[in-house]
Amino acid sequence: MTRIDFYILGHTEQYNQNRHAFAVKICEKAIARRNKIVIQTQSKEDSLTLSAQLWEQKAESFLAHDIMNTLQPTPDTSPIIIGDDITSAPHHDILINLTSQRTPHFSHYNRLIEIVDQQPQNLKASRENFSFFKQRGYDIQVHKL
Repeated sequence: MTRIDFYILGHTEQYNQNRHAFAVKICEKAIARRNKIVIQTQSKEDSLTLSAQLWEQKAESFLAHDIMNTLQPTPDTSPIIIGDDITSAPHHDILINLTSQRTPHFSHYNRLIEIVDQQPQNLKASRENFSFFKQRGYDIQVHKL
């Protein structure tokens, strides 16, 4: 069964309204543990923005990644896959959901990470997702930051 983690970002300027920055931190830790990650984004533009943030990492902590293209298969060699349509993602270790919706294929993954900021629309969607998972008996961990 999929393990689900909710990371609740505080009101600090460092993370509030920037789930991407926190997703990058999670990727750094997951890659160090040799996990593979799929990141679902809101749109193609959102995927490009996140990709740029991953490229901006220090050379010694570079995070190799690919953006999913529905026209061409994404190679399994990339440890991080980013996309707004992740239906055909090549691996199913960790899924980071950066959308305000519940991803329909979350149960294919070993772990789902929901990053919750303090934006009212995101809080509402996250509460609905939490209730959905809890009602179905998923193991949910909440991390308040």
